[in-house]
Amino acid sequence: MELHSLRGKFYWYQNQFDKAKEELEFYISSKSTKKTDHQAIFMLSTIYKDDNDLENALELCEKAINLSEKESLYFRTKAEILLELEKIEEAKSLFEKATELNEDDGWAWYYLAKINLNSGDIKTAKSNICSASTILSEELAVLNLYTIILKSENRLEEAIKLIESNAKHSGKGSDYRKDAYHL
Repeated sequence: MELHSLRGKFYWYQNQFDKAKEELEFYISSKSTKKTDHQAIFMLSTIYKDDNDLENALELCEKAINLSEKESLYFRTKAEILLELEKIEEAKSLFEKATELNEDDGWAWYYLAKINLNSGDIKTAKSNICSASTILSEELAVLNLYTIILKSENRLEEAIKLIESNAKHSGKGSDYRKDAYHL
């Protein structure tokens, strides 16, 4: 059964998600061994999340967290799933946990900024987006949210300068997230 988890992870890293899903589902559904490969379990949860199978994604993400309680990525991913399920406060708590485990988790800071902005807590949102922009300075989503926050403070001119400055110093950006855009 471990062979299926290894194959599944291999296919996942090769962006062959259909093959990865098949192998990882076989690993998960097997009754012969105890499931301890938290990476394989987490990878299948991300495939389910991308397929919009949020309940199964959430269940597997929770299993991965139970096996490895120090992985900030697992907490952030579970929080992202909860956001999609509109469980905002629970998601916020998990984004905070992700930043406690890894203060360089720029996406967790970004989502905290969005949540705080939507709840009207501009001061905390600004602090969160400053943390996110330090880590993810070329991500358009981060810059856009930063601009929205500055605009809410009647500082639109400063927001425009921020974007122009980042555009001038822009490099490639990260390829980690398929939904991320960079300058």
